[in-house]
Amino acid sequence: MASFATAVSCVGDHLLGRLELAVHRGPHGSMLVAGAAQWSDYLVRRFVDAGQQASDSHRTERLGAVHVWRLPAILERWRGEVDLVCARVDVLSSHWFPRDRYFHVPAWIRLVAEVPPSGARFGSKQARRYEALVARHRLGWRVSHALDDLDTFYHRDYVPFIRRRHGDGAGLRSRQWLQRRFRDGGLVWVEREGEVVAGLVYDVRGKVLRRLASACARGDEHSLEIGGISATHLAAFEIARSLGCKSVDLRFCRPSPADGLFQVKRAWGGDFVDNRTDAHDYDFLVGWSRTTPAVLRFLSATPLIVRHRCGYAALVADRCSLARLRTPPGIAGFIVPEAGRGFADRVLLPPFAARHSPG
Repeated sequence: MASFATAVSCVGDHLLGRLELAVHRGPHGSMLVAGAAQWSDYLVRRFVDAGQQASDSHRTERLGAVHVWRLPAILERWRGEVDLVCARVDVLSSHWFPRDRYFHVPAWIRLVAEVPPSGARFGSKQARRYEALVARHRLGWRVSHALDDLDTFYHRDYVPFIRRRHGDGAGLRSRQWLQRRFRDGGLVWVEREGEVVAGLVYDVRGKVLRRLASACARGDEHSLEIGGISATHLAAFEIARSLGCKSVDLRFCRPSPADGLFQVKRAWGGDFVDNRTDAHDYDFLVGWSRTTPAVLRFLSATPLIVRHRCGYAALVADRCSLARLRTPPGIAGFIVPEAGRGFADRVLLPPFAARHSPG
């Protein structure tokens, strides 16, 4: 009885939460977004960039905050007034939004790679290129367990690196969060001729080594060009192998096959892991009334990974997009909306089985 009451209380807390509403308009399209700007900004920027909307012509209208339980009706009301509606909600609340009206896009995709046997080469050509880059610049690494080194990495390297790449709104791990996990792992220093060029904080859980935070020294992205971050991947696999780990958790990236970080993690052998049971259990709910040119431009620039009854599917703009995308393991197939038609008008392309219906 207590567990039932707890569950009811949890549902109530989620539905009584409030989300900020904003409408983004420009000469090439419009979008309604529900959710905190720092978390929803990724899709907004991709929508704006797809339309090549200059900053002075991109207008944002703040509409205030609404309770989650009111959101389905509000989104339905706006579907016919903007090209795209989008809401970031927790997975529990996402069940209030039917999949025949919204695509459920995981806010983050988690990728985990198997540790190759000693002496085996990485499977992808890109990973072998990264490996050759590290060797060409004669990068090596060592492991530290000193808290002073963790302090140096965090303040000198990690914070400036993440902010330089992702802006002031970037999601930074706290120093305390890293230290708690650092005790079960360590810090990899990547060096070139005795000078630190990159670092990685990791921990070990069971048979899994987890990459927790990586950065170029002093936030200098030149270290990327000489393979600094690639060296942290090689070090992670080597350390994992030495500790008897079976896999390396490459952690999270954006839910798009076109995302650069997604492609890097895939190159290292990362496969999808369902992350709905951990801290990143949020979905973007994406829908529209009619498949307009603005929607197709957005999907052409940013194909999305969406939840499907068979696992995950890739939502793409058209059949031509498939030539640019290799099907990653874990993708059940491709969903292509029909231009100028309604939201439910879509085509499923292999490798979906014929019996599978839309999402």
